[in-house]
Amino acid sequence: MGALQGYRELMLTLNCDPSPFLVRHNIDYQRLNDSDAFIEIASLINLLEESSHATGCPDFGLKLTQHQNQDMLGLYLILLQHSFSIEQAINDASNYIFLHSPSMRLLLDKNQKLFKNCASLYFDIKVSEFISQRQMIDGCLGRIFLTCTQQFNIQPQHIKAISIPHSPTAPKSAYQRFFKVPVYFEQPFAAIHFDINLLKIELFPTNTNIRDELIRDISKNYSQLQTQSMIEKVQYLIRSTIGFQQISKNDIASLLNMHPRTLQRKLSNEGSNFEIIKETVYKQISQSYLLETNIPIKQISSILGYSEPSIFTRACDRWFNKTPKEIRINRKL
Repeated sequence: MGALQGYRELMLTLNCDPSPFLVRHNIDYQRLNDSDAFIEIASLINLLEESSHATGCPDFGLKLTQHQNQDMLGLYLILLQHSFSIEQAINDASNYIFLHSPSMRLLLDKNQKLFKNCASLYFDIKVSEFISQRQMIDGCLGRIFLTCTQQFNIQPQHIKAISIPHSPTAPKSAYQRFFKVPVYFEQPFAAIHFDINLLKIELFPTNTNIRDELIRDISKNYSQLQTQSMIEKVQYLIRSTIGFQQISKNDIASLLNMHPRTLQRKLSNEGSNFEIIKETVYKQISQSYLLETNIPIKQISSILGYSEPSIFTRACDRWFNKTPKEIRINRKL
């Protein structure tokens, strides 16, 4: 629950009593600053969205980040502090993010296609169904950015850009003041893009044995949180390619260094298949684009790789029993 560190103080600064909001979302007021307490991710997401609307603070997620310190990351931060290089720290951040939240995912991509000589760190929140999570995404990207610049002394000029998957909730200048780098909205994913040469920078932890001891302890005590299913891996890879190509099962198998039949068998063992997973991912992203961005429907169709807008319309009718235009009628931006 360290993610809510500073929440009470921010709400009071905005002249709003936080207690009723916490009660409505079944969050224990006494454990707000406990970095070891887990909270239901949907409750946290909905709390931040409601708090933003109630206080009239459109950049609530970013402001909350500014009311927090690195200690909110607990054991997760201690592990990162004892990495031997920036690349190892990022890989550890990806592999052990379940220590902070089992519902969050990070992925390092050293072969991204958006920026020359850059790597990308993708961020995603796993939820069972669509929830507006703009404040949560803004806040988490803000925390990742501050961890890079404050904990690892990465200069802002080495961070090339920020990608945000929704329309800005606040004036774009608010994002610019916070990140101090170009921010691109309505992107297929949330990500931080940085100079790939940063990965080579060595770090010098004071005690070289602590990292190994921590990993042994994590493997022993948190094993139930570590396993990422094959379904989750495929979901993540599909998301990371949206906007570039319509990816196939063979493409995913190649990225996972396995034969397509092996991939099919592993997914079948988990009760799914590639087509179902791809359909689910495209459904979720379609909802996000239609409800949280101003991207024209024709362009959304193109981003998702449909050859004609009519194909996207039929897909929406199949998923939601509504056309894309009907979905957008009652949205709130």
